[in-house]
Amino acid sequence: DKEKQLARLAKQFTVEHLRAAKNITLKNVKRGKYFRLIADVYIDGVSLGEQLIKQGHAIKYIGKTKKSWC
Repeated sequence: DKEKQLARLAKQFTVEHLRAAKNITLKNVKRGKYFRLIADVYIDGVSLGEQLIKQGHAIKYIGKTKKSWC
């Protein structure tokens, strides 16, 4: 339940910032393991990923580790 609540807050943060953006840029676009699109998202020149981390909505992913973030 706590993880779902935190996910909703992260989504809300993301949606608010995307809607308020004047410019959205995708960098390092590629296909992931399951052929999904993966990209670094920049909103008005600022990294969305870094902002999510800074605000406590995300943690850095080092790769291949499934550590609980809640």
